[in-house]
Amino acid sequence: MEQALHLRTILGPTGFGVPDPLGTALAWAAGPLAALVAGWFQSPRVAARRPWAGLVMGAMTYLLGIAFGVIGLAVIDPLVNGSLAPLDQVVISMMFLPLVGVFLLAPVLVVCMASGIVWAAALRVVSGSGDGAVDRSPPDTSRLGWVLLAVAAGLVVLWVMTLSGFLNLINGGELID
Repeated sequence: MEQALHLRTILGPTGFGVPDPLGTALAWAAGPLAALVAGWFQSPRVAARRPWAGLVMGAMTYLLGIAFGVIGLAVIDPLVNGSLAPLDQVVISMMFLPLVGVFLLAPVLVVCMASGIVWAAALRVVSGSGDGAVDRSPPDTSRLGWVLLAVAAGLVVLWVMTLSGFLNLINGGELID
């Protein structure tokens, strides 16, 4: 499987070490850091009651979390530990791992979007912009929210199809009949 997927080229000769405390800390810090950055950028839009602001915050958290995780695991951790791969392998990892992360973590996108909506509602209540007395938002003409929902649904459907095919293959099924 390693040779078929060229995992050594993508992950380097040693892969990502699980017992590595720095790599583990960077992986766990990627999500909260992504939420902090996305929340900081989206807070003014939420307080101004912009349409889809919570959903966009969730999607930003998801994408930034993947980007921060890849940077932490593929660049920062090996650089600090002195095991940085050659530049061509780092570039391949930086291009390939986010795509894998977006696909493999598709269900997390749904959780991030739902959490973004809850976060936006809570922020509106705390900031006093959620009372509904004064609606400062312009009419909703943006299709961004619908596009994000369609992308999330498509990714989750592809993820479920791939997972079911993989489980069928593991349980004795054949790849091609």
